[in-house]
Amino acid sequence: MTFPSRKQLDRAILEFLNESGEISISDVYEALANHFALSPQERLAPMSEKNQESRFKNDVRQARRDFVTGGLISRNTPRGIWRLTTKGERFAEVMHSILRLEPRSPTGLA
Repeated sequence: MTFPSRKQLDRAILEFLNESGEISISDVYEALANHFALSPQERLAPMSEKNQESRFKNDVRQARRDFVTGGLISRNTPRGIWRLTTKGERFAEVMHSILRLEPRSPTGLA
Protein backbone atom coordinates (compact mmCIF):
# COMPACT_ATOMS: atom_id res chain seq x y z
CA MET A 1 0.00 0.00 0.00
CA THR A 2 1.48 3.33 -1.05
CA PHE A 3 0.16 6.49 0.52
CA PRO A 4 1.06 9.88 -0.89
CA SER A 5 3.93 11.67 0.83
CA ARG A 6 3.06 14.70 2.90
CA LYS A 7 4.55 16.93 0.19
CA GLN A 8 2.37 15.30 -2.47
CA LEU A 9 -0.70 15.55 -0.25
CA ASP A 10 -0.05 19.22 0.54
CA ARG A 11 0.35 20.08 -3.14
CA ALA A 12 -2.82 18.25 -4.11
CA ILE A 13 -4.86 19.88 -1.34
CA LEU A 14 -3.75 23.38 -2.30
CA GLU A 15 -4.32 22.78 -6.01
CA PHE A 16 -7.73 21.24 -5.41
CA LEU A 17 -8.89 24.03 -3.10
CA ASN A 18 -7.57 26.69 -5.46
CA GLU A 19 -9.56 25.18 -8.33
CA SER A 20 -12.68 24.42 -6.29
CA GLY A 21 -13.13 27.37 -3.95
CA GLU A 22 -15.22 26.45 -0.91
CA ILE A 23 -15.64 22.68 -0.56
CA SER A 24 -16.85 20.12 1.98
CA ILE A 25 -14.46 17.78 3.75
CA SER A 26 -16.20 14.75 2.26
CA ASP A 27 -15.56 16.15 -1.23
CA VAL A 28 -11.92 16.82 -0.29
CA TYR A 29 -11.46 13.20 0.85
CA GLU A 30 -13.10 11.86 -2.30
CA ALA A 31 -11.16 14.09 -4.70
CA LEU A 32 -7.81 13.33 -3.05
CA ALA A 33 -8.45 9.59 -2.86
CA ASN A 34 -9.35 9.59 -6.56
CA HIS A 35 -6.36 11.78 -7.44
CA PHE A 36 -3.98 9.34 -5.75
CA ALA A 37 -5.94 6.30 -7.02
CA LEU A 38 -6.38 4.89 -3.51
CA SER A 39 -8.32 1.66 -3.32
CA PRO A 40 -11.25 1.36 -0.88
CA GLN A 41 -8.96 -0.64 1.41
CA GLU A 42 -6.26 2.06 1.31
CA ARG A 43 -8.82 4.77 2.06
CA LEU A 44 -9.95 2.89 5.17
CA ALA A 45 -6.61 1.43 6.31
CA PRO A 46 -6.22 2.10 10.03
CA MET A 47 -3.42 4.08 11.64
CA SER A 48 -2.44 1.01 13.67
CA GLU A 49 -3.94 -2.04 15.34
CA LYS A 50 -4.79 0.06 18.39
CA ASN A 51 -5.92 3.14 16.49
CA GLN A 52 -8.55 2.16 13.92
CA GLU A 53 -8.93 5.70 12.55
CA SER A 54 -8.33 5.96 8.78
CA ARG A 55 -4.69 6.87 8.15
CA PHE A 56 -5.66 8.67 4.95
CA LYS A 57 -8.28 10.86 6.63
CA ASN A 58 -5.95 11.54 9.54
CA ASP A 59 -3.16 12.66 7.18
CA VAL A 60 -5.57 14.97 5.32
CA ARG A 61 -6.83 16.52 8.58
CA GLN A 62 -3.28 17.05 9.82
CA ALA A 63 -2.40 18.83 6.58
CA ARG A 64 -5.48 21.06 6.97
CA ARG A 65 -4.54 21.89 10.56
CA ASP A 66 -1.06 22.96 9.44
CA PHE A 67 -2.52 25.07 6.60
CA VAL A 68 -4.93 26.78 9.02
CA THR A 69 -2.05 27.49 11.41
CA GLY A 70 -0.04 28.92 8.50
CA GLY A 71 -2.93 31.13 7.43
CA LEU A 72 -3.51 29.34 4.10
CA ILE A 73 -6.93 27.81 4.91
CA SER A 74 -9.64 29.88 6.57
CA ARG A 75 -10.70 29.26 10.17
CA ASN A 76 -13.91 31.21 9.51
CA THR A 77 -15.96 28.70 7.55
CA PRO A 78 -18.84 26.50 8.66
CA ARG A 79 -17.81 23.19 10.21
CA GLY A 80 -16.68 20.72 7.56
CA ILE A 81 -16.12 23.37 4.89
CA TRP A 82 -12.65 24.27 3.60
CA ARG A 83 -11.69 27.47 1.77
CA LEU A 84 -8.33 29.05 0.99
CA THR A 85 -7.57 32.46 2.44
CA THR A 86 -6.28 35.20 0.15
CA LYS A 87 -2.79 34.25 1.32
CA GLY A 88 -3.55 30.61 0.49
CA GLU A 89 -4.80 31.50 -2.98
CA ARG A 90 -1.62 33.49 -3.70
CA PHE A 91 0.55 30.69 -2.36
CA ALA A 92 -1.28 28.08 -4.45
CA GLU A 93 -0.89 30.19 -7.60
CA VAL A 94 2.85 30.66 -7.02
CA MET A 95 3.26 26.97 -6.22
CA HIS A 96 1.39 26.04 -9.40
CA SER A 97 3.63 28.31 -11.50
CA ILE A 98 6.78 26.85 -9.96
CA LEU A 99 5.61 23.26 -10.39
CA ARG A 100 4.94 23.81 -14.08
CA LEU A 101 8.61 24.68 -14.43
CA GLU A 102 9.95 21.71 -12.43
CA PRO A 103 10.97 18.63 -14.39
CA ARG A 104 8.71 15.71 -13.57
CA SER A 105 9.99 12.46 -12.18
CA PRO A 106 9.52 9.36 -14.37
CA THR A 107 6.44 8.45 -12.31
CA GLY A 108 4.92 11.92 -12.69
CA LEU A 109 4.83 12.42 -8.93
CA ALA A 110 7.74 14.90 -8.72
